[in-house]
Amino acid sequence: TPVVCFVSWQGLQSVFSSLALAIVCAANFQINQLHQRAMLIVAIFAWVAHNIYVGSIPGLVSNALAFGVSGVMLFRVYRASQLASS
Repeated sequence: TPVVCFVSWQGLQSVFSSLALAIVCAANFQINQLHQRAMLIVAIFAWVAHNIYVGSIPGLVSNALAFGVSGVMLFRVYRASQLASS
């Protein structure tokens, strides 16, 4: 990720996109699905910052949809873990 950020450097927006990439990579190594889904939501916020900085309306719409779906899935995984532990 740091190499991609360096090679494709375009300014501050590169920091946010690289941060999102790093968080998604780390999330994919999670065994606990609840932690994975929470980390993916955090990555969406990095993408939001990137898309605001570059002024991408389609990107922000995509972020809103991804946040909605990810929030629902996080809730479902959380609820399933609560039911399994009781």
